[in-house]
Amino acid sequence: VVNTSVAGLSPARTFYDGWNGITSCDRWLQDSVDELMLFLNTHNTRPLVGCQVEGWHHERRTRRRRVVRDGKEHWETESYIERVRDFMYKVDLTPFVYPFGFITSVDAAGLSVPDLCQKFVNDTNLLKSLAMKKEVDFDFNGLHSMVYGYIRSLGWRRGLTVSFPKANASVRVYHENWLSAMWENCCCRILCHLTLVPCLLMRIYRGDCCCHEDHAEEDVRSYFRINYQAIQVFEGIRSQLWAPGFSGAAMAMELLRNVFW
Repeated sequence: VVNTSVAGLSPARTFYDGWNGITSCDRWLQDSVDELMLFLNTHNTRPLVGCQVEGWHHERRTRRRRVVRDGKEHWETESYIERVRDFMYKVDLTPFVYPFGFITSVDAAGLSVPDLCQKFVNDTNLLKSLAMKKEVDFDFNGLHSMVYGYIRSLGWRRGLTVSFPKANASVRVYHENWLSAMWENCCCRILCHLTLVPCLLMRIYRGDCCCHEDHAEEDVRSYFRINYQAIQVFEGIRSQLWAPGFSGAAMAMELLRNVFW
């Protein structure tokens, strides 16, 4: 049997938290600052970053709806505007991200990362948690302008959205107990929000309001960087960018359709 703690890797079990990242409530992490630090370092992997390009347009459509006026029921036709997606794809930017992140604290009180880990260990709140957020230092605005302009140069004249979604951007540890099991369960959390009172009580108990101590610590950061200029990244992904052609005549026909249809 290999002791992974000695080998430099945390043995704590983890669960995927959707696209956000991973979570853990393993007993290894509840009583030891060293194990918490080891866990954060083990899972300090670079986040997944993509360039998402979406083309869309608006269409005026009609629908029938039932209305009641003066005690009488009848149907009437109404028009509405709906956004229609024409295409969408993602280009992976993860290989450009430097694989090692710098872990630090952004706590307003000046607590270091070991101090925040110690605070988590000493905390007796049943809904306590400690989260590390991963951020990427890069000129995304510059890359956005280049991708946007290039797609326009290909002839696309309809609506266009360029964004940079992230995944694997969070590492979170919480305490396993009956109350946290309810809070972490998606169905129970939705039910609590629908009934309002349980949700309000849990959030007050966790310290989400400013008048209580916050037990959901989120002041640990891991900073990654892309060691390239925006123009270099753009040239690296340029061959993967595309858009269907859309001529000026087609645009004029679409405008006329919206006016007379």
